[in-house]
Amino acid sequence: MDNSIYINAKNNQSDTTIASQNDTKQNQSQKRKDILNLNNTQEKSIRSENDDKPSISIHINTQDFDKRSATTTIVDNKNSNYWSKYLILTLISVGSMLMPISCTITYSAAEEIRAEFDVNDMINGLPFACFLISFGIFPLIWASYSDKHQTRKQVYVAGLVILIIASIICAISKNIWVYIVMRALQACGVAVVICIGGGIICDIFSDHERGQAYGIFSFGRETGGLIGPVIGGLITSSLGWRFNFWFITILSGIFMLLTIFFLPETFPQPLSKFLPNITFSSTGNRSLTSINCSDSTYRANSTPSIRPVSMKAASIVSTIKTKQFNPMAPLTLLIYPNVALLCFSKIIMTITNYIQNLLIGDLLSKSYGLNSSSVGLIYLVPGLGCMVGSVIGGKYQDWVMERYKRKNNIPSELNFPEIRIKSCWISIILVPICYLLNGLTLEKNFAIYWILISLFVGSFAIIMIFNLTSTYLVDAYPEKSASAIAVSDCLCYIISGIIIVFVSSEKDTLNHLTLFSSMAGVSALSGLILIIVEIKGESWRNRYN
Repeated sequence: MDNSIYINAKNNQSDTTIASQNDTKQNQSQKRKDILNLNNTQEKSIRSENDDKPSISIHINTQDFDKRSATTTIVDNKNSNYWSKYLILTLISVGSMLMPISCTITYSAAEEIRAEFDVNDMINGLPFACFLISFGIFPLIWASYSDKHQTRKQVYVAGLVILIIASIICAISKNIWVYIVMRALQACGVAVVICIGGGIICDIFSDHERGQAYGIFSFGRETGGLIGPVIGGLITSSLGWRFNFWFITILSGIFMLLTIFFLPETFPQPLSKFLPNITFSSTGNRSLTSINCSDSTYRANSTPSIRPVSMKAASIVSTIKTKQFNPMAPLTLLIYPNVALLCFSKIIMTITNYIQNLLIGDLLSKSYGLNSSSVGLIYLVPGLGCMVGSVIGGKYQDWVMERYKRKNNIPSELNFPEIRIKSCWISIILVPICYLLNGLTLEKNFAIYWILISLFVGSFAIIMIFNLTSTYLVDAYPEKSASAIAVSDCLCYIISGIIIVFVSSEKDTLNHLTLFSSMAGVSALSGLILIIVEIKGESWRNRYN
């Protein structure tokens, strides 16, 4: 196999040896342990040496060895203890609130911003549209950089720094175009909390835990969507719209400090990082390569990821490839039909959801005479729906998958992401119905509580579909988790931003019933695409992988 490491430490072989640095042979024999014992496909174990200066010689059987794409053994984080994993999950879930807060905090301030900058509806919609487009583009760069340099934390902190700088400039901007550019830069920074957050979940949780983990992560994101418009409305009505960005600056600064001090690096680290002095030598035919490692810091107690006991490789050791930095690399995932269709489905749901959220406040204000504070409170309803859907949806996905495996006698360790789609059939039906109810209520001037019910149920159903989409991509392509999330978000938000510019300029001429009926129709198409992926997804994955 090309670029693969074969390490055998059997009793009748001498391929792997550990030479102690102690003076006496008695101490040498007592402290000597096997470091690695791997076969090609099954039993793997890792043991550590407590000697002060161990020397390790590892023989690698390779063909056409390419140093630019070297396969290395890594130490996995999925074996971390329960509390450590959920502490990290809690931290990144709180961080995920920054994205919707940054996006929605100006919902209630649209009229004030337009009046201060003296612009028309189309220009006034550009900051929000540019925010979405930028949020779609930059996850590709962040994810590629993270995969290339094998780091999550550094990328996370860098994004927060950009968010803080852009928020300060937004707060003091005197020109609409500076404001638009800084809103785009805000999205560039805050994109890390979503795409890198999804990668962190894949780093520390195994496939049977990811549904619930992603549900908790989405709960934080939807909490931000819940409180963002409310905070924006209260701040705008009392202090003015510019103080919204000072609020984001303070919030981002506090979270950046928490990240620096409490978020560990979760990217699966190469074993060579703990054995840094590595030299390569090869035979003439390049079929045998030897790695000699010697370092005094490599001990069992030097890192919590390496244990002095024998464990199965599935939870400790796996292999990865070091890749060239290419921001467009995640887009190659679109060659897989299941990824392309799932992204198209998510695009439809995202566009319809953002159109509803962008227009509903203005429509309710004109139809029912609500002020900016009341409009902000209206957004509590879809936010609550998303929060409930995040918690219930993740657990329900895991339950559906486990139930299906038990019923069909499928081993729990086998992964079939398509099973998760069975959990969202009810959501596929509810979303179009809720859009139709919104259109009828606005057109016929029904009581406002019908819209509130529709917003809650529709948001509950939409977030279950969003969570399903993200969890499916992570399960189907765990080695490219950050890139899979990035490519889905890229297309969704770029296309949504472009369409929202048009909708913002034409919102006064659109018929309510026609608009929401169209949204119901395309959301039904989105649900049909999910069913196709459920039926054909496994065969596509097997064929193209």
